[in-house]
Amino acid sequence: MYKRSKKAAVALLTVGLITGAALTFTNLKADEVYDDSSIGISSALDRYVESVQMETDKLNENLADNKKEETTKVTKKKSSKKKNKKADAKEEETCKYPQFQDKCLTTVTDSVNIRTEADETSEIVGTLPVNGIASVIEKGKEWTQVESGSCKGYIKNEFLVYGDDAGAYAEEHCAKIATVMADSLNVRSMADAEADCVTMIAEGESYVVVDTVTGWVGIAIDAETYGYVSADYVDVTFSVNNAVSVEEAEAIKAAEEAAEEEERLRQEAEAQQQTENEEPTEPQYEPETPTEAPTEAPTEAPTEAPTEAPTTEEPANVPSSGSTGVDLANFALQYVGNPYVYGGSSLTNGADCSGFVMAVYAEFGYSLPHSAGMQSGYGTEVSTSELEPGDLLFYGSYSIEHVAIYVGNGMIVHASTPESGIKTSNYNYRTPCKAVRILGQ
Repeated sequence: MYKRSKKAAVALLTVGLITGAALTFTNLKADEVYDDSSIGISSALDRYVESVQMETDKLNENLADNKKEETTKVTKKKSSKKKNKKADAKEEETCKYPQFQDKCLTTVTDSVNIRTEADETSEIVGTLPVNGIASVIEKGKEWTQVESGSCKGYIKNEFLVYGDDAGAYAEEHCAKIATVMADSLNVRSMADAEADCVTMIAEGESYVVVDTVTGWVGIAIDAETYGYVSADYVDVTFSVNNAVSVEEAEAIKAAEEAAEEEERLRQEAEAQQQTENEEPTEPQYEPETPTEAPTEAPTEAPTEAPTEAPTTEEPANVPSSGSTGVDLANFALQYVGNPYVYGGSSLTNGADCSGFVMAVYAEFGYSLPHSAGMQSGYGTEVSTSELEPGDLLFYGSYSIEHVAIYVGNGMIVHASTPESGIKTSNYNYRTPCKAVRILGQ
């Protein structure tokens, strides 16, 4: 700003000098001769004007260079923005499967070891099972450092797929899970908003996806009940597994062995009891021989049947299941994660819904049939507002189809589906149709 003002002042001064000189030149007479002083002033003015012109030209050149530099900066900035947009677009393209962003998935059919170092001879800290997922910390040429569950270590790259490749693999090998995002959601018999409502499910509950139709997701409520929910109100993800540490695996194995031993002892005791019941017993007395004939004829049997059937009214106050119910609920919860097997009744090797209830109740001395419908006929019916740990809850649209054990705090444990096995759910994950209390009766 200062330089431009200075140059402007010089230019004005130059104009003034030139004007003055012009006036002097005009006042000279035609016959007057120029002296050396006049010529010197004129020459000096010419040189001064020339220098000013050079400064002006230089200033214009600088302005042009500055403008060119600004134009270059703008061009570079635009180019940078274009590159950033391309990078963002590329990043968006790699997020086709957000569940696997910066993650890896196992491609093994059993499990793969997680080691402390990128070396096959290093210590094993855990295993990543079939369809196991892990966060990628650093991917090397042959090994990847990962973190999953409570495990952190290294896995060979040949057993893993990453990012969108993991998503594509999951499409072929992993089940899908739908998690309810609404407070409550209608389950329809068909993929149609006008179809019958099979039941209602609660927020946060997760179900195995068995079908997809435009705008609808088919889910398995339990082993006997299926239906469709609006895709707008569920979050669908792939069913994957976290790593299991060496310590966790040892604890699981010990629990399974203890449960198997308990089951073996129960079966032995049951067999022993059955044998004792089948053994014939000898009479403990000798019949007396009557010495005289009876003097009176026996009283005649009544000729009319009772006019009223025994009352079946529920008692005013249903006895509490007490501490036994709490113990039974805690016992049942030990088997969460074990498999669902249709027709099975093994707490460790697999059971269906009624088989699971039958096996749990047998541990507490109760003999129940292997049928949800028949189990609903035992005990005393209670309302859902009176539920206590150990009570049984039954579900079904037109008949009893499923049974679960209430464990308290609004939760149940049940053998749900072949995909999910024995699990916990909200008691109203679907609308219960009946509840009974067997304990304490």
